[in-house]
Amino acid sequence: MPWTLYRYIFWDLCKLTVLAAAVLCTVVAIALAIRPLAEGLLEPLDLLRFVMYSMPTLVGFILPFAGAFAATLVFCRMTADNEVLAASVSGISYRGILVPVLVLGLLIGGGLWTMSNWVMPYFYRGAAALVQRDVASMLVRQIGRNEPVQMAGYVIYADRAVERETIPQRDEPHQPTQWMLLDGLVVGQFDRETGDLRSEYTAAEANLLFYDIDGEPWLTVQLRDAEMYRPARGEIAFGREVPLEWAIDRPFRDRPDFYTPRQLAEIEREPEKFSTVAERRRGLERAIATERLLEGMQRQLAQRTLRLHTGEPTPAPGVDLGPPAEAEEAAPDPAERGWLEARVDYLIRSPGIEREGSRLLLRGDEEQPVRIDQRREGSLERQWYADEAVLEVSRGMPGEEPRVEIRLVERVRVIDWPEGLQTRQRATILGSARWTESLLPRIRARSTEDLLDTAERDHRDGEAVAGAAAGLRRELRWLSLRIASLQHTRGALAMAGVLVLLLGAVLAMHGRHRTPLVVYLGSFLAALATIVLVNAGQSYAHNVEMEYALTLGLPLIWSGNIVLVVVIAAAYMRLSRH
Repeated sequence: MPWTLYRYIFWDLCKLTVLAAAVLCTVVAIALAIRPLAEGLLEPLDLLRFVMYSMPTLVGFILPFAGAFAATLVFCRMTADNEVLAASVSGISYRGILVPVLVLGLLIGGGLWTMSNWVMPYFYRGAAALVQRDVASMLVRQIGRNEPVQMAGYVIYADRAVERETIPQRDEPHQPTQWMLLDGLVVGQFDRETGDLRSEYTAAEANLLFYDIDGEPWLTVQLRDAEMYRPARGEIAFGREVPLEWAIDRPFRDRPDFYTPRQLAEIEREPEKFSTVAERRRGLERAIATERLLEGMQRQLAQRTLRLHTGEPTPAPGVDLGPPAEAEEAAPDPAERGWLEARVDYLIRSPGIEREGSRLLLRGDEEQPVRIDQRREGSLERQWYADEAVLEVSRGMPGEEPRVEIRLVERVRVIDWPEGLQTRQRATILGSARWTESLLPRIRARSTEDLLDTAERDHRDGEAVAGAAAGLRRELRWLSLRIASLQHTRGALAMAGVLVLLLGAVLAMHGRHRTPLVVYLGSFLAALATIVLVNAGQSYAHNVEMEYALTLGLPLIWSGNIVLVVVIAAAYMRLSRH
């Protein structure tokens, strides 16, 4: 056996492959870091860490090109120096000359398979976590520099921002991770599809709280002395405390590529552990809770009185109208069944009720306007009368009960007790109230399949519930298809590393009168076509809109390798004949 020749070829291939792969990985990793660095998602000191995390994740795509480059250079040089001819004359066949290439190709293929299954997932998660960790800090820096911040359909601007080190603790399932005090705040909410302005909020002061909920960043803005304007409805309202909250868009979404085979098997058994499925499930839970809350509010209003509880209400400045002609009847006893004592309680009555999406429109008449009684510790404190009112349900952050925003929008009259002082107010936001019963714990206790059955059986007519259920089913199917196709993708890329190396060597020996660049062009295009076909097949394989996604996608994933085998066989047959 020509061991000396084999070692010579093998080490030459190894040196060039490692060198080419290192250069390509470094260049591509730095290119990937430019965008998050420019957007402020990375600090300059974190650039090196991000590049180090990103380089291993690129190996699966870079190694086939690096291997083809190394094989082309080594065998082009050997052919030009007549070393291949000398080996053939001495009795070594072309198959024998290609043995070191095959050995290195198998090592590369095995390494790619091992790395893609057990090493790359760790680095994928590290790179994603490094960027996502700085999302809140980036927003804090932008707001602190008096720059407008755009995220999740909202735009925020503040004249002055101060970050506080001491973070307040809330009586809620989640605690904030960062806290800012803002002065002169403007918040615009835009439609994410059309770009139209939906709501505009202005406030003299506000608290800005950041949360990390199961790896998902959330933001809460608590506005004080706020004014709200909704151009589509022509509504203008005022409130002393108005909360806004939304999820912050993440630069990286969770992907099955971030998991090892064992973790993927666990996710297949319990898909709720996958973050996007968990988000969809929480969305369905909140949609069902919202639907039940709206049904319960309609039922109580139809029976006579709706009971809600909340924190401090939001009076607005008005004009003194003097004492009323006579006091209204007392509100119902708060000790009635189903009533939960709270710091501030609202009892709402309305002769007219109309459901519009996630809100109830309350309409009064001349004889019986919409009436809201505010009670504190069982004592009547304030009453509101208006021609119209709106009860709009907001889902809130994950794990929190849905809240009801109470707005009075037409001809508001206020009576303060016990003085009996009457005032007139403009459209007013009373604040966010809660239902007297806890809805989410019983919903969360159900399995995913049971939750989907509940949505289909009990809330078939609810558009929000139907949309959330459809989104969860879609996400479950996408996850199942993606996991099924992922192992094929990893295997096809590992096999491509073997075949492209062989192709580069065979083409170099076959095109012995051509320059190395021309020879490498063929290997490069073949490697590029293989990776494109693998990714195209993966896209087909987890296309939830296609009925036979896997049937069409899996053959396409492997088609690139089949083409490589055919090309290698044809080139080798021509080489062996000459």
